[in-house]
Amino acid sequence: MYSTCRDSHMVVSDSSLCVSCVSGFIANLTFQREFFPSEEDETGAAKALMRLQDTYKLDPDVIAKGILPGTKYVSSLSVDDCFGMGKIAYHESDYYHTVLWMQEALKLLDEGEESVTVSKAGVLDYLSYTVFQLGDIHRAVELTRRLLALDPNHDRAGTNLRYFEKMLEKERSEEKVNKTLDTEPENSRPDVYTRPQDYLPERETYEALCRGEG
Repeated sequence: MYSTCRDSHMVVSDSSLCVSCVSGFIANLTFQREFFPSEEDETGAAKALMRLQDTYKLDPDVIAKGILPGTKYVSSLSVDDCFGMGKIAYHESDYYHTVLWMQEALKLLDEGEESVTVSKAGVLDYLSYTVFQLGDIHRAVELTRRLLALDPNHDRAGTNLRYFEKMLEKERSEEKVNKTLDTEPENSRPDVYTRPQDYLPERETYEALCRGEG
């Protein structure tokens, strides 16, 4: 009987100790939260990384693997990181970098990397719209069809697909009228896009100097 009471007391004591530890951890976490990177910090870091990407003409795959110029230690980026980069670019209306990073996120998912928060449907939703914004209507249609295959009940995909298909048909009709079908397309690869011209012409000179091309 004494043993039972003693065991019960030990359970209560252990439980109290556990609650005390958890409470202490939460209190410490709350205290330390002010030192965590803010959303502004994350956005600034992402923009800096994109500038580095442009300056050294780095492919997102290279950056994701952590192979950066002048670095000694390798730190790779996850699907969540690449998706986050794409979202930051998207909210800045920077569709060029949005496509690059969403493509990298999709590639990692296709290769089998798993994520709790990022899905193929979510990536395709951003990617299909942004390639359309860059004028690649044909690929926008393909990506939206893939999105609908994964999520037939997606809120916007059905409407977007009908609109994209209508615009694609219009584009093809105009090509026939203008007899431009025999000309070489400006972008022969569907997943490669050109960075928009910068409004600061000296930036290209600066980037070339950074690459040692001066």
